[in-house]
Amino acid sequence: MDLALEPQRAELEAFFDNSPVGFSLLDGDLRYVRVNRALAEINGHPAHAHIGRRQDEIVPDVDGVIRRVQQRVLDRGEPSLGHTVRAETPAHPGVVRQFEVDYFPLDDGCGGRMVGCVVHETGRSEGLVRAIESESRRTRDVADNLNFFLANLDGEGTLLNVNAPALRVTGVKRKDVAGRKFWDCPWWTHDEGMQAHVRRITEAALAGEFQRSDCIARIPDDGRMEIDVQLAPLRAQDGSVIEIVASGVDVSAQRKAERQREIHFAELQHRVKNIFANVQSLSRLIASQSADLPGFLESFDHRMRALSRANDTLLRTEWSDIYLRDLLVNELAACMELGAERFEIEGPPTLVSARQAPMLALGMHELVTNAAKYGALARAGGRIAIRFAPDADGFLSEFRWCERGGAPVSEAQDQRTGFGSMLLERIVPGTLGLVAEIDLEAEGLCYRLAPPG
Repeated sequence: MDLALEPQRAELEAFFDNSPVGFSLLDGDLRYVRVNRALAEINGHPAHAHIGRRQDEIVPDVDGVIRRVQQRVLDRGEPSLGHTVRAETPAHPGVVRQFEVDYFPLDDGCGGRMVGCVVHETGRSEGLVRAIESESRRTRDVADNLNFFLANLDGEGTLLNVNAPALRVTGVKRKDVAGRKFWDCPWWTHDEGMQAHVRRITEAALAGEFQRSDCIARIPDDGRMEIDVQLAPLRAQDGSVIEIVASGVDVSAQRKAERQREIHFAELQHRVKNIFANVQSLSRLIASQSADLPGFLESFDHRMRALSRANDTLLRTEWSDIYLRDLLVNELAACMELGAERFEIEGPPTLVSARQAPMLALGMHELVTNAAKYGALARAGGRIAIRFAPDADGFLSEFRWCERGGAPVSEAQDQRTGFGSMLLERIVPGTLGLVAEIDLEAEGLCYRLAPPG
């Protein structure tokens, strides 16, 4: 009979030793008779070190809590179940642990009693739950303090959760989006095309493909926000997509700046082409009026400097319209050392377009050069009066340059041929849409620009 029970006994011994639940047997003096591996680990001593020693020697803090219950079980011969025990053990000094303990009376085979203890640690599980809850709260707090959109979608594209900033910035309530398909959320329904686009990228993410795309979302007051949306699929062990992490960053300002840069770049390309065209045209015209190479180079160099100064002024205004007074100051700067009192400039704020400025600058340079060589600036006491006026839109409509006190007209008149004359009489007025008039009066040259008719 004993041999027949041997396999069952071996199985029980194995179960006793290897169970994750702690088991112990103590005699009437509360000395350990048997201890399994799990309880030994809980107590912080090897199993063999328990045998024959009193409970208060092995786990003194625990003994103070459970001794009376154990003694009552020994005295009455009745089990006592479901005791919650909180105490420190040598396995983790300073840490109060929580256990669920059941006590059973057992016959010691000699007419006395033993007490069996079944110990299951519950504090660790409860602590884990609390830790998970705490971490979950912390994760939500972190998500709610991010400055970008963050949401979770299930394996069918339904929105499960979304962080507070995404709701606050877009003026949407959680109840308006939770449980809806991502593409049916109010952010995208302002436009059928955008809604269809969001659906396409969501379905692609559900198929396992990472997606990134700029999407236009509705915000309060029927405004729009450009969002860099990313959809990252999360997979189960079998490879199926079980969730999608959706995130997004407001890139409205960035995209606007990028588009503005593209416009500026296109404008710059256009301006550069115009500059080259102007240079090419000027070089040909100057060459046609030059007797030799040195004469061409001198004339070309001076006029390129004037063109460069005009372009510098345009660059400071990012190739937008500029004020005529700024253009004049640039061209007159080199002559100001002769005395600012020799120049009289009058006129309200008057604009010149970026297209017109280079040719007008060349015209101003021509007038200044002629005045310095032959006109009012060639003699002490000579003066130049400059008057201008805008049209109804604020752009140059009338211009007068009158010199007094310069060289005799007969000398100046001899110089009114060649490229300079062509520039002042044809090119500059043609660029401005005005008509030019040059008078060689007795007191000096007078150059006028006015509307046709």
